[in-house]
Amino acid sequence: GRCVHTPGFYTWTNGMRLTDAIAKAGGLTDFARRSSVFVRSADGKLAAYDYDSALKDQHSDPLICPGDRIIVHEPFY
Repeated sequence: GRCVHTPGFYTWTNGMRLTDAIAKAGGLTDFARRSSVFVRSADGKLAAYDYDSALKDQHSDPLICPGDRIIVHEPFY
């Protein structure tokens, strides 16, 4: 729970992207591993995205679907 400011469940909206969903959760904290933010789709598929790339380029910022779960981890040391 230390990787986003307000973890929880949020209402999906049409056109929502990964960065929008993270913004709804208050944004990433200093503890977050920005280079690998995961999206687990409702059908169980898991994909990793670079958060900073997603912020800079919409083509790197995937659309979020209803039921998707966003997973942010702390860095490996």
